Amino acid sequence: MPRLLIAPVLLVACGLFAGAQEKTDPKDKKVETDPKSNIKDKIFGKWKILTDPEVEENQLKQLEMFNIYLFMEFKADGSLTIGAAGVDAEAQKSLDNGGKETPVRLKYRLLAGDEVEFFDPPKELQQGSGVFAKGKDKVKMTVKIDKDVMTQTDDQGKTGKLTRVKDAKDKDKPEKK
Repeated sequence: MPRLLIAPVLLVACGLFAGAQEKTDPKDKKVETDPKSNIKDKIFGKWKILTDPEVEENQLKQLEMFNIYLFMEFKADGSLTIGAAGVDAEAQKSLDNGGKETPVRLKYRLLAGDEVEFFDPPKELQQGSGVFAKGKDKVKMTVKIDKDVMTQTDDQGKTGKLTRVKDAKDKDKPEKK
C-alpha cells in the first residue's frame, strides 16, 4: 500500500473530527450524557465510514482495493478515535509499517435527542476547511442510528454514513433489534 495514498485520505477524514485525548481508565470516567439522549446505548463501538462529505468517494474505494477502511470508534469514556484499519492481517501490517498514520483522538458528549457534540480539535484542523474550520473548537451533529447503520448530519446539512464493525467473535451473533 503506497504511503502517499493513505496519508492524505486519513488526514481528510480526520478533518471532520480531531483532537488530543489524554489516556484515562474507562472505569474512572464515562461519557458526559444527557439523560434525554436517544443514542446513549447505541453509539459505543467501532464504525466503518461508508461516506463522508470531507472524503471523496474514489478515495474510499481506493482504500477498499487495499482492504483498508476508515473508522470512528466511540468509547464509553467519552473519547473518539478516528483512523484506518485493515480488513485482514496483511492489510493491517501494511498500515502498521506505514508509520505516519496514527489514529486521531478527540472527545465527544451525548446531548438530548440525537445530538452529539465533538470537541478539542487540534489547532491545525481549526485552520483547515473541515467542520472545525475558522477556529471552531466545538461542533454539534445530529446522529441517527438504525440497528447497525449510523447517519451523521452537520449543521450545514452534509451527511455521512457509517456501519458498525463487528468483531470476529460477533459475526456469528444474531443482529440486535
